[in-house]
Amino acid sequence: MKHQIKEIKELVEMHEAGSIRDREFITRLFTLTGEMRAKYSKDNATLANPSRMGVARKSQRPISLM
Repeated sequence: MKHQIKEIKELVEMHEAGSIRDREFITRLFTLTGEMRAKYSKDNATLANPSRMGVARKSQRPISLM
């Protein structure tokens, strides 16, 4: 995790210095944060579609057959 944080800091510094364009900065930032989220997230269903966070949790309830 420390390695990814260091990469993000370097990326921000490069962007502030004008070494990389906005589009490249955003793309690389989303790639880095996506990798971190995938690696450290406990809820993989939420990763696939974060907007359905509540729905994913509700659908995991046991179904009563009575």
